[in-house]
Amino acid sequence: MISVSAWLVSLSLLAATPVEATRLDGQKQSGELQALSASALQLQSTSGAVEIPISDLQELKFGSAAPAAPLQLQLVDQSILGGEKLSVAAGVLTLESAELGTLKIPTERLRSVLLTPLDAAQATAWEEMKLKASQSDLLIVRKGEILDFVGGTIGSVDEQSVAVISRGREVKVPREKVAGVVYATHAIAPGNPVCEAVTARGSRLRVKSVAVQDGNAQLELVGIGSIQLPAQSLQSLDFALGRIQPLMKALARQTLPTGVSETVVAIRSHAYSPNSFEKVPLKLGGKTYNDGLLVHPQTKLEFTLNRQFRKFRAIVGIDENSTERGRFEPVVQVKILGDGQPIWEQTVRWDAAPISLDLEVANVRTLELQTLCEDGKIGPLRHLDLADAKLIK
Repeated sequence: MISVSAWLVSLSLLAATPVEATRLDGQKQSGELQALSASALQLQSTSGAVEIPISDLQELKFGSAAPAAPLQLQLVDQSILGGEKLSVAAGVLTLESAELGTLKIPTERLRSVLLTPLDAAQATAWEEMKLKASQSDLLIVRKGEILDFVGGTIGSVDEQSVAVISRGREVKVPREKVAGVVYATHAIAPGNPVCEAVTARGSRLRVKSVAVQDGNAQLELVGIGSIQLPAQSLQSLDFALGRIQPLMKALARQTLPTGVSETVVAIRSHAYSPNSFEKVPLKLGGKTYNDGLLVHPQTKLEFTLNRQFRKFRAIVGIDENSTERGRFEPVVQVKILGDGQPIWEQTVRWDAAPISLDLEVANVRTLELQTLCEDGKIGPLRHLDLADAKLIK
């Protein structure tokens, strides 16, 4: 099997393939793929040559999605595989997929098998059942419009039935009554994937290495070995794989403004409409953001990083949802500290352009954000946005 570097070089064989690249900061760039090396992606766009460092590449999209395959498997490495036909015998599942070929997978590598499409309510119930910690397999059956389960040991699966051993007795349940199978809980084995390959029909494959040659992609999966498929069957390659985390998820402690109780939200991920209390996205520079933080002044927030991230990025400014900002002219002083040492400090004005933050936090255990005002008060419309705030590994 070739190395990751060799795989990246081999992708240069897909020259002139139209792609869309997304950077870690969310910016998109379309063009024809010229080369993808271990260090950079090279595109030819309508405005000229573009080079994007691999360390800044979040996703590379190749084509559009097709209808999802009717059967769906989830592996313990979190890969999802789609197919048209499957059977289980002697502890091995055989999947036949027009996209992935014929695969043989030991059942101990399976987390779940969905045998039929579900409506919205059933899909929610299915996801809840998949999360159950169980020492036995679960046979998920249809009872009218709802799903129920029977614990036991799953045996053979064929076109007619699913066998389950429960209370010492084997029962063959007609396949049309079975929604799926959730196998006994195994530890998640994420391996060390370099990317997630998403296919046109919805398979999501955790990949250790990839080779692309003569229009075919050879994928070395984390859990089940190699598969081969046409390169045009790829929808995207996701290089993020947990490298990006919303800042809010790292929140460890918040110190609220004096006189503000816990019932008053000092930090949230939305603003309110100026004409109602309806939640609306954050707004900076005339652009709306669905992700980020809105923070009151006189607030201190602490985020646990534990030296796991190298970058902190956000768009910073006074939220623009209110039409009364010119009347009150809100101003907020912002301080960002890493382990008590200043990293960035600035006075943010209501009439200034948003600020793009890109801070180094590689050795930071605790990141601290302070919002202050000269008069020490919360004041009207002094709402600081950290739009699209994220930590990057």
